[in-house]
Amino acid sequence: MTAHIRPKFYQDVSEGVTYLAEKAGAEIALAWAEAVWATVQELLTHPWLGRERKDIPFPAVRSWRVNEFQRWIIFYGERPLDLVFYRIRHGAMNLIRLDFNS
Repeated sequence: MTAHIRPKFYQDVSEGVTYLAEKAGAEIALAWAEAVWATVQELLTHPWLGRERKDIPFPAVRSWRVNEFQRWIIFYGERPLDLVFYRIRHGAMNLIRLDFNS
């Protein structure tokens, strides 16, 4: 299985690193980024780990929490040969309003 990473996912990672570096320090920001990519790799191996998100108005979205940073959620979808990674956001956000189209 391969990863198809959408632009908004990369943007979310960049924003997350910046936010965490400012609020918690560079070491935490780096650990978070490493955990995000490790979780992406885990999902590529075990795509069924995430649960279907019927509460999100976008078809076939699944979610899984970032390893070691459980408040952050990765949103992705399955296709026959790859996983599409749409967004990564903090779980305290209003997730229903997330844009998955870009």
